[in-house]
Amino acid sequence: MRVWFVLVHDLLALGTVAATEPPGAALSALVLSNPVSPSGCSC
Repeated sequence: MRVWFVLVHDLLALGTVAATEPPGAALSALVLSNPVSPSGCSC
């Protein structure tokens, strides 16, 4: 279930960036709000 949440979150963030070209601060907020931390990856 968590994987789907993360996928949907990332797709919405990507769509927002593509549609609006937000300023740097907003883009940083989108990146930092990602629900999966890089260190938490179980790759």
